[in-house]
Amino acid sequence: VSIRFLGDLSRLPPDIQSLAEIIQQNTKSNCQNILNIAIAYTSRGDMLRATSRVISECSADALNENDMDRMLSTSDILKPDILLRTGGEHRFSDFLLWEVDLL
Repeated sequence: VSIRFLGDLSRLPPDIQSLAEIIQQNTKSNCQNILNIAIAYTSRGDMLRATSRVISECSADALNENDMDRMLSTSDILKPDILLRTGGEHRFSDFLLWEVDLL
């Protein structure tokens, strides 16, 4: 199992941040299954961090959707085919907003 952490890990204590990085590095070559763990994750926060990176690293002349895709913390995982919200809610609650294609 490859373990990935999504979210603003800077909000965690430094020892937990280091442990998360070690876990990701030690499991990154395991390709059969991927476990994504969202900690301190919000889509809005992820999009803001990605936007900051896009602004600093990309040319405004050639800016496109793929630039944003590759700057998100979810850049190297497959986009979900479906997102089910249980409990009768009709909104996504700020979870994977960029990644989920809405009809």
